[in-house]
Amino acid sequence: MLGKLMKYEIKGTARLLLPVYAALLAMTLINKIFLSINSEATGFIMTTGISMALYVCIIIALVVMTFIVIIQRFYKNLMTDEGYLMFTLPVPTWQQIVSKLVIALMWTFVCGIVIMLSIMILAIDGTSLQYMGEFFQELGRAFNSPEGGQAVLILIELFILMIVGVCCNVLQVYTSISVGQLFGKHKIIGAFVTYIAINVILQIIFTVMTVSVALTSDTSMLNAFFNNMDPVTAVNWMLNIGTLGNLVLSAIYFAVTNYILKNKLNLE
Repeated sequence: MLGKLMKYEIKGTARLLLPVYAALLAMTLINKIFLSINSEATGFIMTTGISMALYVCIIIALVVMTFIVIIQRFYKNLMTDEGYLMFTLPVPTWQQIVSKLVIALMWTFVCGIVIMLSIMILAIDGTSLQYMGEFFQELGRAFNSPEGGQAVLILIELFILMIVGVCCNVLQVYTSISVGQLFGKHKIIGAFVTYIAINVILQIIFTVMTVSVALTSDTSMLNAFFNNMDPVTAVNWMLNIGTLGNLVLSAIYFAVTNYILKNKLNLE
């Protein structure tokens, strides 16, 4: 059933996002043609400038719309009248959340990949292709070197951190919306206030923990610990701590959202 929910979610989001992707592709090709034409005519330069401005606007619109669609799908499907239908399905509440989280994660990465590919299409020419080939050759040599394994490990850890970080941010929004619906007729305001409150609380906790460690720990031991740590190990520590922190927060957000939707849902 989870697969069916995800398929339904993809259909519902694709019809909103794919037209924006198509518009970005069209503007990319148009700007590529303009940039390939070597002309100093005033009218042509102005047209190229306007076209590039529209291109940037579409990129911004794509990022904003992806974020809005992620929020809108969760709120509309589960917090409005559609919720009566969604929660009559023989599906556990956690699967409802997971289906939306997975598709939100998918569109977030698709958005980033499409934007990067678009920029690469604009930037690539004969000279850049030559440099790109040399870059990948050097990159291959670096990965085959004795230190290449450490570089691959860092890239894997960074990718995992990105995935967990996106999930954490999306789940924070879901939690805020879920708590917000407890505010009765002021659900949107409640969600907004909850989101701000969560961020303030996290900032306070982080500050308190940082100050506590600084005041209670032996400074000489800390200095010795970090001074004896090589840069690669330090990066591994930071990435893993970041991933662990986001995993803990994600688990909390998921548990709170699942509890509210299962036990405290108010669709009125």
